Amino acid sequence: MKSMVKVSSKRKERIQLLNYLARDISTKTIFFHQWIANYLGLSEIDHKCLDVILRSEKPLTGNQLAGETSLTAGAITGVVDRLEKAGYVYRQRDQQDRRLVYIVPFREKAMMNIGPLFEIMQQSMDKILSEYDDKKLEVISDYLSKALKAVEGATIHVRSMAESKRKQRSNNINF
Repeated sequence: MKSMVKVSSKRKERIQLLNYLARDISTKTIFFHQWIANYLGLSEIDHKCLDVILRSEKPLTGNQLAGETSLTAGAITGVVDRLEKAGYVYRQRDQQDRRLVYIVPFREKAMMNIGPLFEIMQQSMDKILSEYDDKKLEVISDYLSKALKAVEGATIHVRSMAESKRKQRSNNINF
């Protein structure tokens, strides 16, 4: 006879609370980045694409940036145009394959303008994380890694739904 594991109501409440807190952090993080983007004279999307570019170990192509962000190639072209105009990146053709164009950041300018905006946040996060022992930090890392994969999967799913809906609206207009 199989034993059924009964999920306690306290556990359900804890999971609900963690989901609520994760959602609240997400919302407040979006507002935080909105104000950073506003300060820099960028859109939120441009600011976060710049973040992806800066965190990459090597220059990205537009297609690679599109893959990292789930944005379309057309949207990426506009993002790179605006980041280039703002002086945060430049385009560089590959010497062997001239069809490839890399997005190269002006790291020094970006770090000079953006770095100070994150100092308070980084200090707070370092202080919070230093309160946990290595075992708990492993659990937190595990959770965040799995949550990141869940967000990436959900993003791909919702993007697909949005693209289908856009095509459907386009087809309805054209007949």
